[in-house]
Amino acid sequence: MPMPLNQLLPAAESAVLIRELTLDSRKVRPGDLFLAVPGTQQDGRVHIADAVARGAAAVAYEAEGAAPMHAETAVLVPVKGLAGQLSAIAGRFYGEPSRGLHLVGITGTNGKTSVSQLLAQALDLLGQRCGIVGTLGNGFHGALEQGKHTTPDPVGVQATLAGLKQAGARAVAMEVSSHGLDQGRVAALEFDVAVFTNLSRDHLDYHGDMQAYGAAKAKLFAWPNLRCRVINLDDAFGQELAQQVHDSRLIGYSLSDANAFVYCSEAQFDDHGVRARLVTPRGEGMLRSNLLGRFNLSNLLAVVGALLGMDYGLDEILQVLPQLQGPAGRMQRLGGGDRPLVVVDYAHTPDALEKVLEAMRPHVRGRLI
Repeated sequence: MPMPLNQLLPAAESAVLIRELTLDSRKVRPGDLFLAVPGTQQDGRVHIADAVARGAAAVAYEAEGAAPMHAETAVLVPVKGLAGQLSAIAGRFYGEPSRGLHLVGITGTNGKTSVSQLLAQALDLLGQRCGIVGTLGNGFHGALEQGKHTTPDPVGVQATLAGLKQAGARAVAMEVSSHGLDQGRVAALEFDVAVFTNLSRDHLDYHGDMQAYGAAKAKLFAWPNLRCRVINLDDAFGQELAQQVHDSRLIGYSLSDANAFVYCSEAQFDDHGVRARLVTPRGEGMLRSNLLGRFNLSNLLAVVGALLGMDYGLDEILQVLPQLQGPAGRMQRLGGGDRPLVVVDYAHTPDALEKVLEAMRPHVRGRLI
């Protein structure tokens, strides 16, 4: 629904109606608000004339370092620190969609995609329709539309959440990348639960060093009004993260730490998958899953922790876990039982292939080829 410009931007005097928001001048249609910010590769302000020519009703642009400009057919609004306000501006335009959703943010070097997919399936089975925002696309499980980034731009994030909510989502499992946190793409979202999977060397071309990389991830766990932090205590950085003081409830999960909120006291792997005993303050029970690999067991513990943090009972959680399927191409199983077990994985480096073979060894009685 169109919104007056001065409701979107406090700095604006005009009440011209805004039809849609965009950061891409090529996508501007008549009545849109073009948001022109300097980027890492190019400065959006150089495309203001193009946006106006395409019919933009208004342009908000970064005031710092901007040359004087004028437009006959569009309202121009200079805004200091515009990039940091994009998430809030988009939130206002799309009706603050995260406020009406149980929003779970999942971050970590590895496991984000699997945990988000597994959690969404579990919530669907528990009667709470769950959307997905992440690497494999945005939408609902089994019907994802491919996105450009793990975490979309600030406008895209809010628009996606609004669309999922309108389509019936009551919860959303969102992969939150370190880039997304560092660049403020999710700055105005209201997360209920934050999940940490692990931290290993990655994206150092962007962050510079592991300390900066970890600090970007840690932002999610100091989020205002966060209800629950779900953290992998088998990871060294996860242990540090769990020590940080926050008002939210801490749910640690572990395959080795008996003091963790969700502790796997024993596990048996075979070609059917895994059977594991879970010990929690909410009771004990057997986890059964056809997923393969110790790391997938850790991913399942993250899902259990998130669901416990959302106040589901352990028994009802354990009932749905056997039905969960991993993402296609991620330790995807074919056969098994009285047939050879074949596993398809998109591992495309020697290190990744080695990890897949190591993960498969406990499941295999005979030769591993």
